[in-house]
Parts: sequence; structure tokens; C-alpha cells
Amino acid sequence: METYQLRWGIKVFFRDCKQNLALGRCQSKDLDAQIADTSIVLMNYIVLALKKRFGDYETLGGLFRRFKEIMLQKTLVQKIWALLISLFDSLFAGLGIEWQAFIRRLIYKQNLVMEEVRKNFNELFSNTAQLAEN
Repeated sequence: METYQLRWGIKVFFRDCKQNLALGRCQSKDLDAQIADTSIVLMNYIVLALKKRFGDYETLGGLFRRFKEIMLQKTLVQKIWALLISLFDSLFAGLGIEWQAFIRRLIYKQNLVMEEVRKNFNELFSNTAQLAEN
């Protein structure tokens, strides 16, 4: 019975990692990438479990859902970068503007850029603030 109890804990651990933290979904053929993906998933699990243990008594499922929403935000940031690169390729590259100069200008004028983004994507930033508060 004790052995089965240990085994059950391991089964639950792997089920949670697979369902909620995307363990095993890395499609890279590189062994180092597979190891890195697994390591990141396991570290995320440890952090979430520690938060559950020492913080509030929220269920792991709730923590996983909030963590998944945060990870989706990162995906949104990646999509914005892809849009930025596509915009550069279609508009600015044809005008002879270099990528480094374009990025440098974005960095130096980031306050101006962020103000424009906030004006146009105000709803996006209000949802992000709500997630950060939770």
C-alpha cells in the first residue's frame, strides 16, 4: 500500500505536468532542447507547488490556470514581435532602413512607442494588469 501511495503521487505529478505545463510537447529533435524543456517544466512545477504550500491555499489547478494565462501573454508578445518583423520587412526594408537602426530607434523612443501602443491597445493592458494583481 505504501509503494502504491508513492506511485500514485508520481502519477499525479506527471499528469499535472503534462496537462497544465505542456510536458512532452516540445517538438524539437535536439536532445539539449528536450532536456531544457523538461527542466523548465519541472522548475515551474516546483515554483507553483512552493507557492501553494507557503502562500495561500489555492489548488494547484487554479495556479496552473493562472500560470497558463501568463504563458499565453508571452505568446502574445512573440506574436507582436513577429508582426513587427513582418512590418519591417514589408515597409522599411524596401526603403533601405537597416534592422539594427530600426530596433535602436524603437529602444531609444520606447516611451513614445509605448504611449502609442497603450492608446491603441488599452484593453490589452487592462487585462494584463488584472492578471498581475491576481
